[in-house]
Amino acid sequence: VNYELLLRDTRVFESLDADLVIIDEAQRVKNWRTKTAQAVKALKSRFVFVLTGTPLENNLDDLYSVMQLVDPRLLGPLWQFNARHFVLERRSSGSYKVLGLKNLDELRGRLAPVLMRRTREQVLTELPPRVDSNFLVPMTRAQLEPYEDYRGIAAQLASIAEKRPLTPVEHKRLMMALQKMRVICDALELHDPRLPLKVRKATAPKLVELSGILEEQVQGAGRKAVIFSSFEGMIDLAIERAARPLGIGHVKLAGSVPTARRGQLLDRFRDDPECKLFFSTDAGGVGLNLQSASLVINLDLPWNPAVLEQRIGRAHRMGQPRTVQVINLVAQGVLEEKMLDTLAAKRQVFQ
Repeated sequence: VNYELLLRDTRVFESLDADLVIIDEAQRVKNWRTKTAQAVKALKSRFVFVLTGTPLENNLDDLYSVMQLVDPRLLGPLWQFNARHFVLERRSSGSYKVLGLKNLDELRGRLAPVLMRRTREQVLTELPPRVDSNFLVPMTRAQLEPYEDYRGIAAQLASIAEKRPLTPVEHKRLMMALQKMRVICDALELHDPRLPLKVRKATAPKLVELSGILEEQVQGAGRKAVIFSSFEGMIDLAIERAARPLGIGHVKLAGSVPTARRGQLLDRFRDDPECKLFFSTDAGGVGLNLQSASLVINLDLPWNPAVLEQRIGRAHRMGQPRTVQVINLVAQGVLEEKMLDTLAAKRQVFQ
């Protein structure tokens, strides 16, 4: 049963007394406040298997939530867990800021009796080589002007957050400003679709870079590629500006594509030698096998390193016979380049 059905028919599943519950893709319940997490935790069974490739995505609270499915008592109450493993600084407003983590060896020891972990090192001999490259792409002056406006809004709100918790309205404004900054890093017309066509083409340098990569690696070297973006609008621009002018066959997967059609897209990409590009939003970041591709291009970076790894894992997986090349197109000197440090820090916590 999928999570959506479980959530819809909670009462039916709560009444079951199952001999065994197996929970796959358990990162779906990483936030214990969500209704989905509460519905899963209401399932009754003496035996539970929890399966996930990403038990920790953003912070240790994710791990705490997933572990509650296995044994709610193992890590103790949340306040005690946080006090034991978070280094906190009290602000003048009375709120706390997380400065770091502690006692992680102890945490690993507590997890050991209930955790079966197969690390990447253990399967490295079975996986193909992988080469990661970050291509830093300078933004145009036209992109930088609105970008700086939103950066100012974000900086002002971040300064307020240092002194006191943001109100829901302020938090929403901060998220909106950060989202706008990311969109502008991709292409100015995603922020302002009224731009004249000539200006549009001159304010999306990532698409120029993408065209060059596709011409060299796909047309020239004959490789198949999976191309990801967090924004469906950027996917559409990439198809219009890069794939079509080069005459390269392609398919597109996004949240707007009905589930029933997704299998056909996968089949065409795998079986049709003329279909060389698989464009996808993060709707295709989980559960797809795309070993026919040996090139993964990220038009933008997600906030979460686990999401980035899930994207790459569509092609870099068991059964892949070739070296997988990963290219990240990163806007230079702005938010996206700084996100590389954030992603690296989150990966460290995961390790």
